[in-house]
Amino acid sequence: IISFLFFRKFEPAILVVALVLGFILPDIWLNKKISQRKFEIARVLPETVDLLGLCVTAGLDFTTSVKWIIEKKVHTNPMIEELSLVLEEIKWGKPRSQALKDMAKRLNIPEVSSFVQALLQAERMGTPVSEAFDIISEDTRLQRFHRGERFALMAPIKILIPLIFCILPLIGIVIGGPILLQFMQGGLFKGAGQ
Repeated sequence: IISFLFFRKFEPAILVVALVLGFILPDIWLNKKISQRKFEIARVLPETVDLLGLCVTAGLDFTTSVKWIIEKKVHTNPMIEELSLVLEEIKWGKPRSQALKDMAKRLNIPEVSSFVQALLQAERMGTPVSEAFDIISEDTRLQRFHRGERFALMAPIKILIPLIFCILPLIGIVIGGPILLQFMQGGLFKGAGQ
């Protein structure tokens, strides 16, 4: 419809291109938004776990800690938004363990899955949750550090493509250009023969 409104005529080629773009572009945009949100959640998870650990160490239980963090949040934190959804599910009668498992399944982020598994295991075994939060926080920080190292190791490979196709031809023109001009004018071998 948009292609017909813009071009004011019915051309099958334009219609096929518009259909393909209308089908593919929303998927690309949505996948980009999903991966960006997952990256943000993985990035702020250690700080959120630290806040939860501080609240639990101060004497609050897990649910009250989540409520307190939701009420006191200063900036937007996607992990806190997900925890607020967990809290809503708990309010509506879902068991806490099931709500946390559903969050891990919904987000499908390895760090969040390990956070949920460690929390559920600490709850099941009867170990203090504050110690589990300390271990989880350290583990997620280490995972974030390793992810940063992987991105840093990929940088030289990503720099190689612009170097080969943009910078290297320019260097060749600057160095080889005068030599090529002298060769074309026939002045390259005049100085050698004298």
